[in-house]
Amino acid sequence: MTSTPPDSPTQADLDRAVTAAVQHVAQALDQHMTARNLTVRDVAVAAGISVGTVHGVRHGTTRLEARVLARLETALGAELWPRRP
Repeated sequence: MTSTPPDSPTQADLDRAVTAAVQHVAQALDQHMTARNLTVRDVAVAAGISVGTVHGVRHGTTRLEARVLARLETALGAELWPRRP
């Protein structure tokens, strides 16, 4: 049996944090694409991922893997993941 420290976040707290991060990435990706007039296909080709994956990330409907995030950030030359102050 494992125990958690008393100040550990609840499952609901963790779920909210994940949702907020995914929404942040979706908005940041959309903003970068719009500002640079890039299509989903443009980003997919540059990042080496599928059009469906880019579409899903942009709309917050796909499971966001670190590999995909790293490819998107590298291809766009931008940080998409929210950074803590």
